Amino acid sequence: MATRAEWRDWAALPRDVLWVILSLVPQADVLRGAGRACASCRRLALDEPLLWRHIDLAADEDADPDPPSGWQAMARAAVRRSAGRCESFRGRVSSTFLLFLARKHFIHAVAKKLPDGASLVGRSRQALAAPPAAPRRRLSHLEPD
Repeated sequence: MATRAEWRDWAALPRDVLWVILSLVPQADVLRGAGRACASCRRLALDEPLLWRHIDLAADEDADPDPPSGWQAMARAAVRRSAGRCESFRGRVSSTFLLFLARKHFIHAVAKKLPDGASLVGRSRQALAAPPAAPRRRLSHLEPD
């Protein structure tokens, strides 16, 4: 049994110390549950995009043609947690995941790099969300009587 001198409240550690600790844990383990060790770790794992700037989910199973279940959900969760700050990704990919990664990264990259990028991205999102306009019918082949 731990004595009072040995007991530590890990949740009371400063945020920057927790960040260093979590940055040393493999990201796949953080996604699987290391981020749930305490409320502070969970909050940091969910809310700190810089922790997910360089995503490394590479595993020995990546060479297998039959991927483990849940790999794509884990990869998508990591990209979402990066909040558009993902600079590199290492791990199993598929064509659908690459499209997801490109969409998530592209919108934030455009907004950052162009002078009016934020308004351009906003207008693009509105245009994509709007239903397509009904096609206009041309009656030019008809001549009046």
